[in-house]
Amino acid sequence: MSKSILKSVALAGTCIAIGVGLGATFLAELKDESAILQDDDSAAYLSEIQRLKASLANAQSKIKQLQEEDLLAARPKKRTTALPAISLPDTADAQSKAVVAKLNERIADLQSELEAEKKKTAPLTDEEMATKVQELKDKFNDAFAQKDGQAALKAMKELAKLDSRAFEARVELWAKMEKNKWLGLGWRERRGWSSPELFHWALSPEGMKIADPKMAKEFRKTAVWLLAFSEDDPSKKAKTFANFLGTLPLPTELTDEQKKARQGRRRWEADSDLYRASLRSIARIPSDDSAQILTGLVNNNAAPNDVRLIAVRGLARQKDDASLQALKFAANDGDPDIRRTAEVGLIRRDPPVQGYLITDVTKNSQAAGLGLEAGSIITGADGKTMKPNDIFQKIYKSKDPVMVSVYKKGVTQTYKFKGGQRLGVNGDEVSPKAN
Repeated sequence: MSKSILKSVALAGTCIAIGVGLGATFLAELKDESAILQDDDSAAYLSEIQRLKASLANAQSKIKQLQEEDLLAARPKKRTTALPAISLPDTADAQSKAVVAKLNERIADLQSELEAEKKKTAPLTDEEMATKVQELKDKFNDAFAQKDGQAALKAMKELAKLDSRAFEARVELWAKMEKNKWLGLGWRERRGWSSPELFHWALSPEGMKIADPKMAKEFRKTAVWLLAFSEDDPSKKAKTFANFLGTLPLPTELTDEQKKARQGRRRWEADSDLYRASLRSIARIPSDDSAQILTGLVNNNAAPNDVRLIAVRGLARQKDDASLQALKFAANDGDPDIRRTAEVGLIRRDPPVQGYLITDVTKNSQAAGLGLEAGSIITGADGKTMKPNDIFQKIYKSKDPVMVSVYKKGVTQTYKFKGGQRLGVNGDEVSPKAN
């Protein structure tokens, strides 16, 4: 084999590799092919092989340099250039042709891999998507029939990897699992089936077109709460909730029966209407969209008082001047609950001391018995300034009484709490604004 032919093979292999981001794989294959020549004991051939190896090493070094400079992408999505075959003149010897033929076979294999990758990453057609969705639904139904919760959840997770065209199918499978108590799967085991995108869609006009109205309503209620606690962008969540609230009618006053049902239950279970549930969610998010919705409700005397109360609590979490003025307005409201909640909200917006601001006191609790009220700030225990969690843990774990410092209306007072019991308060950690 001539020296020029061997060099041309090495050079062609190197160029192909660099051009399509598959240099390392291709050169390794070329290195393997050089072993064909090692059966010949000719010193000349062995010398040419050493030259070829040196050429390969130089090419690999160049590829590594380009990779470090981010000029060579070895990612499937960037492998878009076709792989050219290596050609030799008709006068080339048989052994050279054999080596090149072997290399061209490898190039053809790489080309097939490239096409497979391109097909894998290409968006599915509507027909392909429908087939894929049905395939995963069948897997789910088979697992569901066997009461295999893990296998059913696996199918749901696979479905979650598809785009928005699979959203309605995902809701359908959720409804089936929800109705059957998730086949015994606990909360922690259910991860992976949902996504913020699914919840945004469920609360959008497009998501409202779900065929089964009852299923749609139940899922929207779940979407409201799970989206609220997701790690998605707060401003995006607030906009979704604001738009969704705009599609719902203002609720009426709660009946005595409804008020009774809300006592002693988790709030999300008691919020039978989507309006109140959505309002509670947007009230947790500081944003312009939230502030606009909440301010409008506080100033709307036609809104039920419990709805206005939710809005007032939400305004305490906002940071804009308009919501601050709305809080001040609510602090003079005719309803005593709204008035007191607004007063506490103003303290939250500008706390005088650092500590735990009490927003609610549980009836018949230690705190209620000692006369603590919403608006008071717990600052320490046993004469020491402590973090709220440390104070609560100290009281709950102590066998002896604990003296708790509470800031109330400009004065710090000490209250004696029994050890081994909970205080019976809800609230938030607060700190004075930096000067």
